[in-house]
Amino acid sequence: MYLRFTVPVKDADSGSPTGVFTAAYTLLDSGELAEYEQARLRELLDWFVEHLRVPPCLKDAQNPRAICWFGAEAREHLAKVWELVWLLRENGVIVRMETAAAVGDVVYADAFQVAATPWRDRRGKRRWRR
Repeated sequence: MYLRFTVPVKDADSGSPTGVFTAAYTLLDSGELAEYEQARLRELLDWFVEHLRVPPCLKDAQNPRAICWFGAEAREHLAKVWELVWLLRENGVIVRMETAAAVGDVVYADAFQVAATPWRDRRGKRRWRR
């Protein structure tokens, strides 16, 4: 099982909903947070910088549609992302959790996450195999 946390804004490159990390950096840069919220958000994002590798394929022009998913076994990472989700929601950001048993063509995997290009149906819409 894979989990992905998104906001209802379409990403220009992937065509998929924007991920929670992009939303967090946008909120951090907005100047709208109280000082303690800004400090906590920075702390959480720094934790991810230290403990979650950015898949190299995300910088590869051949994978513009690749999106990342957490593996269900990434318990510590998921606990931290839920803290991030809580902080975003407390500041009016709508965050959704998507789950899928299969996420598309996997182009990167490590112990905590996969990056995959989603399958498309005949109408060009993303579809998940559950």
